Amino acid sequence: CVAVTKARHGELRAEEILSTRLACSTVTWGRNPDILQMLSEIKNAGYAGVEFQQPIEWLGDAMALRSMVAGTGLEIAAFYHGSALLTSDPAELDVHRRAIDYTASLGTRVYMIAGGWISGRSATDSDYQVLADNLDTLGGYALDRGIVVSFHPHMGSIVENLDQVDILMGLATGFSLCPDTAHL
Repeated sequence: CVAVTKARHGELRAEEILSTRLACSTVTWGRNPDILQMLSEIKNAGYAGVEFQQPIEWLGDAMALRSMVAGTGLEIAAFYHGSALLTSDPAELDVHRRAIDYTASLGTRVYMIAGGWISGRSATDSDYQVLADNLDTLGGYALDRGIVVSFHPHMGSIVENLDQVDILMGLATGFSLCPDTAHL
């Protein structure tokens, strides 16, 4: 995710490209998998890291999870949370702040967000601006904790294609972009 942002700004070095390692998202295993079995399967498939996507309440204590992952030889690449982010609802932003704090406790540098979920209508300029403002707000909060917020464009959101990515990236600077290789 960080590499994509650096590439966008012409700051990506060849050695960073060559040293890129892949992580696997836990979304494939559902909301409450056997964690050790899942981590074993990820490691055995050749991945270097894991991106957690299950609810914080289910994952439990961050330090215990961090220790469990370290015991498998994997790294925690990111923690993911999705929500609409199309309003300025303080409660929604607080949920993300709590998840960012959890991300910091996991010892990873990347908090991934998918947002902009919309249904039954076309996106407006205001939708993009609110999403960008929320991502900037969360990006600032995260940066203060040594975390990078990385936005994940997704089908069913207002950021599905390259033109929509350009709109969002042109409105804010407090986050990076993390495309999903499954969507390429």
